[in-house]
Amino acid sequence: MSALPAAIADLFIPYLRSAPAKGVPIRHPLLPQGATLLEMLVHHQNGICPLCPEPLVVDHSLPPEDGMRPSFDPVVPRSRRGKNAGNRIAAHRDCNSRRGSRRPTGCQMIWLAAVNARLGLA
Repeated sequence: MSALPAAIADLFIPYLRSAPAKGVPIRHPLLPQGATLLEMLVHHQNGICPLCPEPLVVDHSLPPEDGMRPSFDPVVPRSRRGKNAGNRIAAHRDCNSRRGSRRPTGCQMIWLAAVNARLGLA
């Protein structure tokens, strides 16, 4: 069986569900061109950290070690086989560190399902 011609194969690329590379811009109709996955997560979470009641703000002027800077939080910890792309929410670095590798609560699973639905991953 022969491979699909390159022009036909390119038509299927938008439908592949693979994790985008870190820092690669993603296209989404509600966000400006070139938004990153972290910015998309913050947008679809309405700018709220699911682990605390504080707002999430994507500010590129914050130093990387700032505790209020948003970071990826794998809901099912990577140590417990939670390695797929639809397993991430945005949370403050400090909140994410405090949570560690504990199992997710029901609220975190609801957040994950809502964000995945809004991103079209569910």
